[in-house]
Amino acid sequence: MPINTLNFRKSSDNKIRVIHNGKLYDITNFSSNHPGGQEILQKHSEQDVTLLMKNETGISGHKHSRAAYDILKKYYVGDATDVNKNGHFHTNLEEKEDLVDWNKPLFHQVGFLGENYHEWVHHPVEKRLRLFSYDLFEFFNSSPWWMVPIYWIPISILLIYFSHSYLTQQPEYIFIVGLFDFKGIEINGSALPIIITMGILLWSLVEYVIHRWVFHVKPPSWSPWLIRLHFLFHGQHHKAPMDKSKLVFPQLPASFLASQILLIYCLLLPTGTALALFAGTIIGYMFYDLTHYYLHHGTPSLTYYKSLKTYHMKHHFNDHSTGFGISSKLWDYPFKTLSSCD
Repeated sequence: MPINTLNFRKSSDNKIRVIHNGKLYDITNFSSNHPGGQEILQKHSEQDVTLLMKNETGISGHKHSRAAYDILKKYYVGDATDVNKNGHFHTNLEEKEDLVDWNKPLFHQVGFLGENYHEWVHHPVEKRLRLFSYDLFEFFNSSPWWMVPIYWIPISILLIYFSHSYLTQQPEYIFIVGLFDFKGIEINGSALPIIITMGILLWSLVEYVIHRWVFHVKPPSWSPWLIRLHFLFHGQHHKAPMDKSKLVFPQLPASFLASQILLIYCLLLPTGTALALFAGTIIGYMFYDLTHYYLHHGTPSLTYYKSLKTYHMKHHFNDHSTGFGISSKLWDYPFKTLSSCD
C-alpha cells in the first residue's frame, strides 16, 4: 500500500515534514532556504513528495538538482512506516563522505583538490564552514549582515558631504572627446542627486561583472593558490550557501575592492564628481549585499522578491553558469545569461 496523507499522522507542532521514497524528513529548519519558497513546502507538508520532486506531476515549478537530494538526506528522521506505528524517529543519518575533512579548516585543504575542485565547490552542502585555523583570520573572513549598514552608511555620508563641498565651492567639468570642444559638461552641487543615482545604477553593472568574470572564473587545477583565492572570494559561499557568517562580504576585503573602484573613478573624473559617483556605488553595494542576505535567509512576501529568491537559488542549486544578477536580473538580459529555468 503506497504511503499517503491518509495513513500519515498529522503533525501538531507546526513542523514541515515530507515523505520521499518511504522515508520521513523533517525539513522545518530548511524551509526558509528552499529555492521555491517556504509556502510550497508548507502546502505539501505531511505528503509523499517523491513524484513531485521528480517534477512528474507538473506542479513543483522547478526540477530538483542532485544537491537538493543530498541536502534532503540531512533531515532524515526515520522510515515513514515506523512513524505511522509509534511516532518515534530514527536519527542516525549517515553523512556523505566528502573530499575534505570538515572538522579542519578548509583554506589549505581546497588547494589540493585539483581537477576535483570545480565540481566539488558547486555541489552545495548545508554546513557551517571554517576557513582558517587562526581565530583572527577567521574573524576578518566573517561578517553578520548588520555590519554592512553600520560600516558603509557613515562612509557614504562622508563621501556625499565632501563631494557637496567640492561642487558648491567651484563647478567641475567633464570633457567628452568629440562632443564638447571647449568647457565640457558643467557639474555643480545641483547635479549631486543625479550623480549619486548614476553611481547606484553603475553598481548593478559592477555587481554583474565581478560576479560573472571574477568570482565565477574557473581557477586552473594546477595552481593550489589560485584555487584557494577563488574559494576565499566566492567558492566558500557556493559550497556552503546557508552559512550566515559567510554571506555578506567582510568589511576588510570589501574595503580593498572599494578603494580600487574609487581609484579608477578619481583617475577618470574630477574629485567632487568621483566622490559623488562612489557614494552612489556604495549605496548600490549595500542594497545588493543586504538583498543577497535576504534572498538566502528571508521569507519574502512581495512577488518581486519571491521571484528573485527563486532565481538566485537556481543559480546555486541548478546552474551556476547563468543567473549572475543578484539584486536584479537587469544585466542577465543583454548579456544573455538569464537562467534557463526562469
